[in-house]
Amino acid sequence: MPSGDAATILVVDDHEVVRSGLVAEIDREEGFSVTGVAGNGADAFEWAVEHRPDLVLMDWRLPDKTGVEVCRDLREAAPDVRVVILTTYISEETVRQALAAGARGYVTKSAGLDALFDAMRGALSETSELGTASQVVEHLHEKLDSRMEAVALTPQQQKVLDLAAQGLTNQQIADRLFVSESTVRFHLKALRGKLEASSKAGLISKAVRLGLLPPADEASTQKEG
Repeated sequence: MPSGDAATILVVDDHEVVRSGLVAEIDREEGFSVTGVAGNGADAFEWAVEHRPDLVLMDWRLPDKTGVEVCRDLREAAPDVRVVILTTYISEETVRQALAAGARGYVTKSAGLDALFDAMRGALSETSELGTASQVVEHLHEKLDSRMEAVALTPQQQKVLDLAAQGLTNQQIADRLFVSESTVRFHLKALRGKLEASSKAGLISKAVRLGLLPPADEASTQKEG
């Protein structure tokens, strides 16, 4: 990639809220430009082979195959395309699988944007070394612990966040929690401050990426169960 050019990024995630949030955040970061999105492994592979982005940000869990399987396929078909695995899982075994498949980075959704951009820049660098699986896991745990301390929510804030994510209005949340609407607005303002979000939609998107809320389809499954 020539010096000064923005790295082209393909974002792969089957959850639309997470995918849209990632696109918005990456496009705001200097040095990156999202040029494609995909919601499953087959589309990701086809797009990456045809368009050859500099980097694919690849969700581990996809509806048709794992991100690691797509990474392995891309290593054969488009070896110049770098892959960073994005996941909710942290274990030496999953990191080993990613490294064996040719991934140049591995980061958790709850680690925060700084960790994500560090992983992406590292993957694009010719000199950066990812390290062993155990070193990667240790680094991720350190990032996660630090991040979760910074955004730790009170029980009442978590309840407000959960209900807001279900689409309830401020008054409906207030009725459900037996508090005033102004109290709900106070909690939502505090939540937006903690998560650095400018709107309720942005707050929910950020909470999903940080692991404070399940993605929409998982939340629906939990409610049905």
